[in-house]
Amino acid sequence: MADQHNDNIPAVGNLIANDIPDIKENLEWHKDLLQMLVGWKASSIATVGPVPRRSAFAYSDADTLNIGGGSYFHDGTTRQVVFWDTTLTFDLGSGGDNADSDDLGADEWHYIYIDDSAVVTNDDSELDATCFLNDTTAPQYTQAKHGWYNGSDRCIFAVLTNDSNEIKEFIYEDRLVLFADQVSDRAVADLDDTFTTCQLTIPGFATRAMVTFLFRYVDGNSDFYWRTNGQTGSTGHLVGQNTSTEVNMVQTQTVITDATQYIQIKNSASNGNTVGVLTDGWYLPVGM
Repeated sequence: MADQHNDNIPAVGNLIANDIPDIKENLEWHKDLLQMLVGWKASSIATVGPVPRRSAFAYSDADTLNIGGGSYFHDGTTRQVVFWDTTLTFDLGSGGDNADSDDLGADEWHYIYIDDSAVVTNDDSELDATCFLNDTTAPQYTQAKHGWYNGSDRCIFAVLTNDSNEIKEFIYEDRLVLFADQVSDRAVADLDDTFTTCQLTIPGFATRAMVTFLFRYVDGNSDFYWRTNGQTGSTGHLVGQNTSTEVNMVQTQTVITDATQYIQIKNSASNGNTVGVLTDGWYLPVGM
């Protein structure tokens, strides 16, 4: 008997024996809808999860991530809201909580996924740490699923490793993920009057970043600009000016990159003036 909604069932003029199968289909259909809208663990109101709400994330140690209580619509083998009510301690790597996770290497982005196959094995909309995995494959936004997915696995976060195969420390608040220490993405060097590309250290799903620009006067006045890589507008955004009386300038701004995490920067004059770029952090995108 398929779960479906049957209009006008029950009806006053019908025999109850004839309506019972349709009533059962209606009730099962309504239950299916509730499972998609809120997590449904058992037939008790106390075990029904909340509407989707993003987790808070925290650095724990070199290979451990804390995932705060949250709930997500997961369009996997089953279309449902999954949830957890406590902070989960997720150990990354194949020797951690999920053997299907990638081991941590040097200077890698590791994307944190709700593991669809583990959710199926769990057979419960309330998840534990084994239902997550880390993978170096970046997700793609899926319009039909309204989220970032790799196959049937939904991405909810990302962490960067250092050159010692350890998670880089970060601080998270709302959508902003700040590196504990700024990352240098362009050493201070000469920059002339032609837009030059600069790739920022942010995950493959991100296009919004917080950066600090250092621009220094050497031998001539100039204005310093940035713009999104690939835009058609030729001016971009003024960051500041260097003059003989404004020698060393520092500005922190929010920028938007292209889909490959590039911005462009330039000075208004070709002289010896220099620019450096530090990435402070990045923002979770829409749908995550």
